[in-house]
Amino acid sequence: MSFCFIRTYENHNCLQIEFKYTKNHIEIDLLSIRDLKESLETTFKRIALNLRKRFENLSIDETDINLLDKENQIVSLETKNIDAWKESYTFRIKDQEFKVVLNLPSVKKLNLTKVLIAGMPAFVKCEFEGDELTQKIIEDKSIFKWYLSNTVYDPVDLIEQESDKKPKKLSINMDTITWSLIDQGVSKQMIYLNESCENRLIKVECYPKDGQREGIAVETVSVSPVLKQIDKDKLPMTQRHMQTKNLLDSNSIRVVTYNVLANCYSDTSLAKTDLYPYCPLEYLDFKYRKILLINEIKHYNADIIFLQECETEFLEGDLRIAMPDYTSKSKVKGERTKEGEAILFRSDRFKFIESFDIGLSQELQINPIFSRLWENISKDSEKKKFIADRGTILQVNTNDV
Repeated sequence: MSFCFIRTYENHNCLQIEFKYTKNHIEIDLLSIRDLKESLETTFKRIALNLRKRFENLSIDETDINLLDKENQIVSLETKNIDAWKESYTFRIKDQEFKVVLNLPSVKKLNLTKVLIAGMPAFVKCEFEGDELTQKIIEDKSIFKWYLSNTVYDPVDLIEQESDKKPKKLSINMDTITWSLIDQGVSKQMIYLNESCENRLIKVECYPKDGQREGIAVETVSVSPVLKQIDKDKLPMTQRHMQTKNLLDSNSIRVVTYNVLANCYSDTSLAKTDLYPYCPLEYLDFKYRKILLINEIKHYNADIIFLQECETEFLEGDLRIAMPDYTSKSKVKGERTKEGEAILFRSDRFKFIESFDIGLSQELQINPIFSRLWENISKDSEKKKFIADRGTILQVNTNDV
């Protein structure tokens, strides 16, 4: 028996119906989005219409379509979609039957780090179908398999590859590549690449699971080979890491503060030509820089980390994967700014109680304590506008040890 995949989107009051219909040895994927409150009769009319459009001379209407429950009884056509579709029901179109699979664990997006460096962490961002809780369950249960290409490729010109807004992809026939499994595990979204990975491609497969069922595996392949390992003696953080090899015990606390230089500032003509003209372009590119940032911050083994100029995408999409043992709280500076402040703390040492933030320019204007100061500032219209437009914030977390 074939399958009919049903996915509900309650936030959008709709569901997705997907199945493969076969006629005269021709198989076609059909997908229909219907309202949750719509009756089966209306839904079946639309499905029949879609089938007639896809298959010439197909004689079919809603009377040829049925939904059967587990006792093989026909579900009433008056039943609304939200109540009709159940796991293991049978969806029947004429003589073809499909087993209903409801909200199967499914990968929505799977993306590898675009720049891979030997000796550094590589991680894959994965977005699953479903609400926030469902996505978390699948993320914690899914299996990730990491592969290394058996073929060694020519080194990539990183400046040409990464300074371009549309990087050039390698002209490689993926069907000819053979792979060797190098690592795998449950929720294993990050590994460290050793020297043997240099100038090779990386592939990651994700097998989505929710503890009871396994969905369809999805894979992604790196857009360029792994870059050569950096001489760690040349990295400024290497000496500092010698002092932070281990986590501290409960009698001490290690605090790290770091300005990461947000991508929205480094990826500008001003940054490349005026602010950092001495810096090679690839080192300013955030796709390269963030790998070194994560490696550096992670190996400080800090209890509390304060980050400035931290963009939400970097925090939620990268650091969350690379540093799963930390809880994070953040605040962007304003609607016009992508970056802000972030606080990360070890989840096993601290219990989050509350968080609040203060916009300093707003505080100057409304807090009576600063009324005299603001009055003096307001005497200079240019200074007043400059300070009022600043997005500087103070973020405060209260934690229990």
